[in-house]
Amino acid sequence: MGRAPRSLFFGFLMILFWLALAPARLASAEAVTLIPGEMRQAAALSFQQGAFDQAEALARALLRRDPRDLAAQIVMIEVASARGDHEAAADMAAYGYGIAETDIARYTLARLAAREHVILEQGTRGQLWLRRAREASPTDAAAREVAEDYAFIRARNPLSVSVNGGVAPRSNVNNGSSQTTQEILIFGMPVTLPLSGDAQALSGIAFCLGGDLSYRLDDRGDVRTTLTLAAFGETYQLSDEAKALAPTAHGDDFAYVNAELALRQERRVGQDGAILSYGGAAGTTWSGGAPYYYFTRLSLTYGWQNDGGMRHRLDGQTERQTARSGGDPREIAEIGWRGDWTTDAGSQMSAALRLSRSGSTNPNYDYDGISATLSWAPQAAFARGHWSLSGEIGGRDFSPSLLSPEPRQDRSVSARLTYRPDSLEFYGFRPEIAVTGRLNASNVARFDTNDLGLGLRIVSSF
Repeated sequence: MGRAPRSLFFGFLMILFWLALAPARLASAEAVTLIPGEMRQAAALSFQQGAFDQAEALARALLRRDPRDLAAQIVMIEVASARGDHEAAADMAAYGYGIAETDIARYTLARLAAREHVILEQGTRGQLWLRRAREASPTDAAAREVAEDYAFIRARNPLSVSVNGGVAPRSNVNNGSSQTTQEILIFGMPVTLPLSGDAQALSGIAFCLGGDLSYRLDDRGDVRTTLTLAAFGETYQLSDEAKALAPTAHGDDFAYVNAELALRQERRVGQDGAILSYGGAAGTTWSGGAPYYYFTRLSLTYGWQNDGGMRHRLDGQTERQTARSGGDPREIAEIGWRGDWTTDAGSQMSAALRLSRSGSTNPNYDYDGISATLSWAPQAAFARGHWSLSGEIGGRDFSPSLLSPEPRQDRSVSARLTYRPDSLEFYGFRPEIAVTGRLNASNVARFDTNDLGLGLRIVSSF
C-alpha cells in the first residue's frame, strides 16, 4: 500500500515511552534476579539488539505475571512483526486491546493493530482500528495523528465504504401544495376545484438511509478507475394532523428508493494538475414501494485550480429516464460550474451555477431551469462547534398544459444551516444537526409548496 506515514509506524518508540513510566537500573552481569521494571528494559534492549528469542522469553515471563503488562505485549507484537508474522502481530494487538483497562493502552494497541493490517494490505480493517484508536486518544495531538493516518490509508485503500442516514421532522413530506384549491381548465374554461388531502402538504418525520460501496479498479498515477454501487432510501411517518387531513394516506405511500451502479475514470491532464473525469451509470428508482423508472446517465467533468488557489469545476451530464409503466422517456441535460476557495481567515466558500433542460411529453417534466448556490463554512468555532450555511435560488419554466390557464412558472429559494458540536464524538463520528427550509412559488397552486425540516445525522470527523 506504499509507504505509510511516520506516525503510523511508531512501534518501538511506544515501548520506550512505557518503560519510562517505571524506570529501573538494569541489573549487573552478576545479577540473577530481575524485577519487572528491569525485565521490561531488558526485553526492549534485547529486541533492539535483534535478540528476538530472548526478548520474547522475557516478555512471556512478564505476561505470565500480568497478562495486562502493556510493555510486554508491545514487545511480543514487535517481535512477531519483525519476524514477518504480521497476522500474529495483529491478533496479539487485538487481544491486548480487548483486555486493556486504560485509554492509553487501548490507543497504543489499536494503533499497532492498524499498522499490522496496513502491512498486510488490509486497509479497511486498518481504518476500523484507527477509529478505535481515535476513541481512546489521550491527547488532541494524538487524535490529529490518527486522523492523518486514516486519510493516508483511505487514499490508498482500493475499497471505500460510506454509510449515511438520519431522521428529520418535516412540514411537507409529500411535496404537497401549501394551497387548498387550484384552478384548472375544463373545456377551455377556468374552474376552481379543491385539492385532495394527499395533494396538500402533509407533515411528519422522515427517515433516510444510504451508502456507497466503491472499489478502485486501477490507480496508475495519472489514471484512476472506480466502480461504485450506491443506494439511498427515505420513508416517512405521518403526523396526527396529516392523518386527519388525508385519512387514507400512509407514510410509505411517499417513500422512495434509488439504486445505481456507476463506472468512472479520472485522468490527470496537462502539467497544472487539471483533472478530466467521465463515466456512466445505470439504476432504478422505486416510489411508494412500486417500481417507478429506470435511468441511464453519462457525465463529464473538468476541474482545475488557478494561480490564486481557487478550484474550478465544469461538468455536464445527460440522463434518460424510462417509466416502468410505459410512456415516452424523459431526457434531462445539465451543465454547471462550481468554484471553491479559502478566505484569508480560513473559511471555506463555494459558489455554483447550473442550467438544465428536461424534455418529456408530460408537461410537468418538460422545462428549462436555472439555479445558483452559495455556501460558507467558517473556520472559527462558534458555540463549541462548527457551522456551515448554504443557500440556493432557482427557477423553472414549463411547457404549456391543457389543464393550466397559462404556462407553469416556478421560482424557488432554499437554505440549510448545519451545526457539528466539537465536544461530541464517538469512534470518529459526530452528530450533525441541520435546519432546512425550501419555498417554491408557482403560478399553479398544486406546485406552490414550502417545507421546513430539522434533521439529525451522523457524519465522520475525518
